[in-house]
Amino acid sequence: MAVTTGGARPRLVVDASLNALDSADLRASGGTATRLAAPAARTSDFLLPETEFPLGALRDVGADADIKLLIGHLALTERIVLQQVDTRFTLQDRRLEVPTLKANLFGGGLTGRLVVDASHSSGPTIAVRADAHDLELAPLLALASVKGEVRGARVTLAVDLKLEGSSPRAWATMLSAMSC
Repeated sequence: MAVTTGGARPRLVVDASLNALDSADLRASGGTATRLAAPAARTSDFLLPETEFPLGALRDVGADADIKLLIGHLALTERIVLQQVDTRFTLQDRRLEVPTLKANLFGGGLTGRLVVDASHSSGPTIAVRADAHDLELAPLLALASVKGEVRGARVTLAVDLKLEGSSPRAWATMLSAMSC
């Protein structure tokens, strides 16, 4: 890890390898995951919540960063566990970018890219590109609480989203679907 204080903005550079990381540990310790978690949803008549995620907080970060991580076992939730995670995060001038994300998930592979740009006065923009191949279908159906037995089925998924705003409701207004 290195911190550079010369120049217009301080810069943090990290290149780390971890055997395991559980996001629940970050929440329990009051770490960034807890502070940046979405507030409780307000009561609303809408199906999708209007609750805003604090993406504007990127505007307040007074430093830049370049972080490379290798994580053997990353538990996002009890049922979503990534293996062999290889990723890089950069933060520069209110723009968070994950140019590369590679991991194993549900017996298959996952690659992705994410950009959250909070430099616009009109609000943050988000671009997500993810490709998952050869995933086991059974654990995906279990996540959606679909009951039944599925054996041997595998799926490929692709996501390419360009969103504006900070809430699921704002994002949903921009979505359109395309099937192959």
